[in-house]
Amino acid sequence: MPGKKWTNNEIIILNSCYGKMPTKKLVYSLPSRTLWAIESKAKSIGLANKHIDYKLIMNNNTAYYLGWIASDGYLRDVTKKKKSYDIELCINTADLKILEELKDSMGIGLIKRKIRTRISEGKIEKISDMSIYNIGNKSLYNQLIQLGFSERKTKVIPWIKLDDSLYKDFVRGVFDGDGCITWRRNVGRNQNSPQNSPQNSPQSGSWVTSFCSASKSFIDGLYDCLHSNGIVYGGSLHSSNGVFIFSLGKADTISLGKWLYDDGCLKLDRKYDKFQMAIKGIGKYDKQIS
Repeated sequence: MPGKKWTNNEIIILNSCYGKMPTKKLVYSLPSRTLWAIESKAKSIGLANKHIDYKLIMNNNTAYYLGWIASDGYLRDVTKKKKSYDIELCINTADLKILEELKDSMGIGLIKRKIRTRISEGKIEKISDMSIYNIGNKSLYNQLIQLGFSERKTKVIPWIKLDDSLYKDFVRGVFDGDGCITWRRNVGRNQNSPQNSPQNSPQSGSWVTSFCSASKSFIDGLYDCLHSNGIVYGGSLHSSNGVFIFSLGKADTISLGKWLYDDGCLKLDRKYDKFQMAIKGIGKYDKQIS
């Protein structure tokens, strides 16, 4: 219960089990505590840094995590302030599931929640509701630095070198972090089709994708990876306001979607669902996915 003092028995359970089982299962051993309360208490008593000599094991799920860190995560050395090294991913709490799956897979870290509010006309309104997956671990921090990550990674991160078998998961992580699949409406009228034909419908169009990065070397590496492996055959590279963008049209979007996902892989469900619509030829305004 919020605000209720932790008992000695609860502390013993937390110390014994935290990091050894998914936090969402630990809730069953601590029925008076919410997920957020457990994560907060674990952080306050230092369990977030429990795995001092954490070793990064390269597998499919790790590659996915690295891809997300490369595109939308960040590292920071805050040892001067609180003797900690932070690696964090931040996402809307509506997508909390993927952070829980990542934490379970990595076996380290904690998830915390950050809600911003404002007072409007005497009422409290929620501005944002974000969940943050934090790993405060020096060993992991140093391993990421060796791989090519850096604190000020935005403009300087290189294409991360991994085993070829892991690039599918890495690219999926990159896309879930900062990629976009969107419905692009057809522009203009097809003069060779009747006015009321599907081609001239205001709802006609196609699914397209794009990757964004402030690092040209990273986006160039992504372009080369997808082309050299025969995943896509077209696409365009351009920049806008200091951001480098790799865009793919309809055919390459479908090809990318077919390649990215395997059964049981880590993924952001809402982006996966859009790829499935593209693959099945279902438009944004169609009533349902068959």
